[in-house]
Amino acid sequence: MGIFLFFILILLVFLLFAPIKLKIDTLKGKKGIFDLKIYFCSFLVYSAIYYIHLRNDIRLHFIQIKKNSFRYIPVKLKAKRRKKIKINQFFPLIDNLKITLLLGTGDAAYTAICCGLTEAIMKSIVQIWQIPHVYFQVKPDFKKIQVDFSFNGIIRFQIAKVINIILKEKRRKYASN
Repeated sequence: MGIFLFFILILLVFLLFAPIKLKIDTLKGKKGIFDLKIYFCSFLVYSAIYYIHLRNDIRLHFIQIKKNSFRYIPVKLKAKRRKKIKINQFFPLIDNLKITLLLGTGDAAYTAICCGLTEAIMKSIVQIWQIPHVYFQVKPDFKKIQVDFSFNGIIRFQIAKVINIILKEKRRKYASN
């Protein structure tokens, strides 16, 4: 019985401190479709393609795309208020995030102004919040009227570090009350 408990304890420690990597890529030319891959200790554990659909009632819907079928995943949002944890605590977990925005208004002058303004605002936000490893790029399209948003990135984390961040934030809020 002691050896069994020892192996369970070793497994729990391994699961808490082993690196987990989430890789999210948008598929070029396909609006609302992204590829999600989850790696555990550099081994691919989960891979799926999802489609994000916004209906008229402004509710988010995920649809998992498989080879010959699809699976609908409804997103339920509860109105119950929870204590919020500051998002900037999780910025060190971002390993690499590239955001590309293709913007076109049909008029070259408006496109140039919009692209410059959008890129300046987004880079200012990245610098003010001090988000590491985030690259934002706005590409102008002077001929067509279009907006195409794509991103790909890697988020690395360990479950023990995430739990530690949450506990520190909870303790700080509890001590201030």
